[in-house]
Amino acid sequence: MQELKEYLKYRIENINEEIKLGKNKQENIQIKRELLNIDRLIDMMNKHNIRSNKILEIITIETATDSSEIRLFDDCDTENKEYWKEFDRVRLSSGDIIIKRKF
Repeated sequence: MQELKEYLKYRIENINEEIKLGKNKQENIQIKRELLNIDRLIDMMNKHNIRSNKILEIITIETATDSSEIRLFDDCDTENKEYWKEFDRVRLSSGDIIIKRKF
């Protein structure tokens, strides 16, 4: 991944020079945005140790209304909901995604 990140950095620097010279400015700005997006995705994948061959499924969340949320719970290995613990920091809205991976 490091080689790819170095290439992205090099390519972005070249695009910045082309933008300064006014060459295909709008097109180059769009390409730069896409490359920066790829760079951020690589950083997130590295941070969370996600490899494309480990992704089992990407789930798109759809809620009943725009203001409703999907909440995640640890079921504490029981069907008795009284013992379930909600992950307070994770609330999903329509359009969010979950990446399911294998270890």
